[in-house]
Amino acid sequence: MKTSITLGTLALLVATQATAQSKYGATPADSVTCVQNLSLYQEFMKQPGGEKDAYEPWKQVVRVCPTANKGIYQNGVKILTSFIDKEKDAERKARLIDSLGVVYDLRIAARRRTTCSSRA
Repeated sequence: MKTSITLGTLALLVATQATAQSKYGATPADSVTCVQNLSLYQEFMKQPGGEKDAYEPWKQVVRVCPTANKGIYQNGVKILTSFIDKEKDAERKARLIDSLGVVYDLRIAARRRTTCSSRA
């Protein structure tokens, strides 16, 4: 439940962010947060079974700098897929699958923002 609520909230935050935001966040503080969390989650993803540790920094990256790179969403799929594969509880598994759908939706929205901003 917590994961789907968190990702739902995250989706709202991403959807309402200004399109004038830079690739790494709207403010210098956001840029620092973005780069730190990008580095953290990417390093965790390199480790076997690092998806669990990568999840929290990954969420911060999606919240602060959703257009930093397309790997954010590719890794989000890997993280949630690993959670889905390991989950035994059917109800929680269904929520994780819903969250995976949110990640795909966020990827589409981020792609539209980067495509539209590059045309301007």
